[in-house]
Order: sequence, then structure tokens, then C-alpha cells
Amino acid sequence: MQRLALLAISISIMMLINGVSHDQRTALGYIVVGWSGMSLMMSQGLVAQPHLSSLWIMMNNIIMVMCVCLATSVFIYMHQVSLPQLALVIALTALSDISGYIIGKWIGKRRVFPYLSPNKTEYGTLAMVGIPAIAALLIPAQICGQLRLFYLMIGAFALMGDLWVSQLKRLVGVKNTGAVLPGHGGLLDRIDSHMVILSSLLAWL
Repeated sequence: MQRLALLAISISIMMLINGVSHDQRTALGYIVVGWSGMSLMMSQGLVAQPHLSSLWIMMNNIIMVMCVCLATSVFIYMHQVSLPQLALVIALTALSDISGYIIGKWIGKRRVFPYLSPNKTEYGTLAMVGIPAIAALLIPAQICGQLRLFYLMIGAFALMGDLWVSQLKRLVGVKNTGAVLPGHGGLLDRIDSHMVILSSLLAWL
């Protein structure tokens, strides 16, 4: 029953997003990114208040669906309008995830998000945010266009998306978001960074 309700909400949100103007879609993008940031700041308090946690989980599910719908909408738009810039967004997101994982495993020692994401270390987190920013600085201006600042922030948005999904898993007490892609935490874990990044891209389009 809950899955059917979530599916109905998903379809309704997708129809809503397809029917609104660009400015309204951008406002929804701000809501998604703002909610994820606020949710992360309240992580410890949510665990201590079960009733609030239940309400937060329900709202998180709705906002998460909105985020997926927005990200899909932006992906389709960028694919039609500027495929090279979409490819660059995906490449920098992958660079963020890979560099954070490798550097964290190689030289990381201190865990900086022990509750949300126990495997994230100080150097891994710095690499996740910093290395794609350095790569963005090396991209020629004619390729970046008006998205230079956005490319510099991709690592930060990727980290936010990663931690947001990790928080939701901790609140509901599950290790994986699904059985798809075994060993990777579920499908949602593979697209968590892309969801927030593409939703935030609306502010630059």
C-alpha cells in the first residue's frame, strides 16, 4: 500500500513539474537542495525524537521523489540542449565519487561523519569536494560557459546528496536502499549525488 501511495505521489509530482514554468521549477530545485541541507544539520536531533523522525521520513520521501523528478527533467533538457555540458556534469560527478573513495581508502584516517556515513574520512571528503573543483578550474572558459561556478560546486553537491541518502537509511534502519545493484547499497545510492547536482543545476539554467 505504501509503495502504491509513493508511486501515485511520484506520478503526480512528475506531472506537476512538467506543467510548471522554468522559474517555478527552479524554485522547486531550491526547495530540494535547501531541505537536504537542513535535514543533514538536524541528523542527530532526529534520532533522539522518534515522532519527529517518522514525520521527517515521510517528508523526506516526498522531497526525494521530487528530487528524482527534477533531476530527470533537467537531464532530459540538458540532453536536448547541451549534451557536452551534460557529459561534463556526469564526468565531474563521477570524478568526485571516485576520488573521494580512493583517497579515503588510501590515506584517510579520521571519520568525519560517523553517524551518517562511517566510511567517509577527512581526506576522502576533501578529495570528493576539492578534486572536481580543481578539474573545473582547468576546463576552458568556452566549454564552461555560464556554468563555471556550478562546476566548482559539484563536489559539494555530490557530498550533500550522498549524506542525504545515508541519513534516510539510518533513520529507517536499513543498510541498502534496494536489492538492485547488490554490493552498491541499492540503485538510489548510485544516483544520490546526481539527484542533488542536477536539481541544483536549475539555478544556473
